[in-house]
Amino acid sequence: MKIHLLLSSLLLALVGLGSQVQAQTKAQYLEAAEKALERKDYHAALTYYDIVADAWPEDIDIAFQTAEAARMYNSYLLAEKYYTQVIERDTEKSYPKAYFYLAQTKQAMGKYDQAIILFKEYDNVNPDKSQSCQKEIESCQYAMQQLKYSIPLDIKPIDLNTEYSEFAGATYG
Repeated sequence: MKIHLLLSSLLLALVGLGSQVQAQTKAQYLEAAEKALERKDYHAALTYYDIVADAWPEDIDIAFQTAEAARMYNSYLLAEKYYTQVIERDTEKSYPKAYFYLAQTKQAMGKYDQAIILFKEYDNVNPDKSQSCQKEIESCQYAMQQLKYSIPLDIKPIDLNTEYSEFAGATYG
């Protein structure tokens, strides 16, 4: 009976150690994310960076890289989240591009008022004064004016696709 208990404990300890050995390190996730970016696989890069950002939320550089991957993948909600974190934590204004990319993200989401404010803030924090955001600000203002002329549409989903894969559709009869 004692041997059975001892063997069971030993087996549990080995299984526990095996799961610890299998865990990925921060460097491995970052390396995988960089390789995914090189392949222009922005979804995979975002997945890896998001894992690291959740595990090390205080790392501002990781938040910026996660925001970049989200922006390149056109995941605007995640890009907005991480760029906002970078701006809130960056007391020394070391990431001026975060303002510009967050403004672009807000612009793509139709949040033109917020985008204009961020484009102006980027002009203030950007060390290269030869690059102004005046055209982007005018673009947002123009988009806001055009919204007055938009036609309200009520888009309703239709049951066109199913949860099954439809390959090579054909008509019969």
